[in-house]
Amino acid sequence: MKHAITIAVRYAAVRRQFSNTEGEPEQQILNYATHEYRLMPLLAAAYALHFTSMRLQSLFTESKERSMNDDFSLLKDLHTTAAGLKPICTWLTHYAIDECRQVRFI
Repeated sequence: MKHAITIAVRYAAVRRQFSNTEGEPEQQILNYATHEYRLMPLLAAAYALHFTSMRLQSLFTESKERSMNDDFSLLKDLHTTAAGLKPICTWLTHYAIDECRQVRFI
């Protein structure tokens, strides 16, 4: 997801199209509201998933350290969180990649 959004945002920043007046440079397509409204929420979601995965990794590490001392109290939270995040991340990644692909061809 991060790679697709990076490519789409960079493309929208570089690609220029349509000038408002004669003689002026063409506008970046990222400046158009439709591109902003479609790409920026996906960029925010990518950041949210990134920090969520970092938190899940730290929860895993803490659970692993505690299990060495026969404390399995975090195992239930770890399993529940990972099981819940998997379909959400998969769906959101699929949606974001498809949206980035469509935005490129508008």
